[in-house]
Amino acid sequence: MNIMSWNIKQFNYNPQKDKSEQLARMVQIAEIVSSRNIDILTVLEVRPSVKSPIFGESYDDSQGALAIAQLKEILGEQWQYSLSGGNAYKESNKGELYAFLWRSDRAVPLSEPSLTNTNAQQKILPFKNRVPAMMLFGENGTENIVAVMVYHAPNPSEMSDKEIGYIKQLAHVQEFPTVLCGDFNMNTHDVFTILQPEFNLAVTNETSLRVKPTGTDNPYDAIFYHGLTLQSAGGDNLLTTVQNALDMTISTTQEIKSIKHYTSDHAPVWAQFSLT
Repeated sequence: MNIMSWNIKQFNYNPQKDKSEQLARMVQIAEIVSSRNIDILTVLEVRPSVKSPIFGESYDDSQGALAIAQLKEILGEQWQYSLSGGNAYKESNKGELYAFLWRSDRAVPLSEPSLTNTNAQQKILPFKNRVPAMMLFGENGTENIVAVMVYHAPNPSEMSDKEIGYIKQLAHVQEFPTVLCGDFNMNTHDVFTILQPEFNLAVTNETSLRVKPTGTDNPYDAIFYHGLTLQSAGGDNLLTTVQNALDMTISTTQEIKSIKHYTSDHAPVWAQFSLT
């Protein structure tokens, strides 16, 4: 099972804006997803059409949902998707949607995306704003099951070790083999230290385009797992791809903005697992 996690900055589709430019961005994103032969894609930072989305409320008609629907169409008819509700339990103005997309010929959805912020005793865990979401999948042609969890942590200035620790306390987190995808807004190696021994690190990105890429930017995007066998993993930083193709360094603000504009300020990460 090949799983990709991508924080696609402020992902939405506005019919009132230039359609060709928005579609060009989605085509670029779809090409990267397809190039990695992905089975399940989690998307972070899907934007609803309201400033303060209600926790758990469905926004299936929002600009964010429309963007996911457009991306699904570009990826192909074998793709399906499902959206979480608004994911901020405390600070609704920080709320977004999570999206799960999957190839129906390879993965079978066994549940809807469910926002999760309670422990085994049904006590609400004090996530600062956004909480994780989980969706169960089966592997086509087998009885194998995997839980795919996605989490967009608070901004770095608001982030603390406690936020990561809550993930280990979530109800059902050890019930199934699990892939944890996310933008943790904390150095991945620090996150890994907190998540051990329950989770192993599959992959993190080396840098992102959130700021001028100096090579020292924190690796925030990562995939963790437990109960599975990791086969391969990697990241796709479009800045590096373009620089290698052109055999030149891209460093001006305008050049970097152009690359971010057509994908995201975060690089996708992916990992391939054996479920047996």
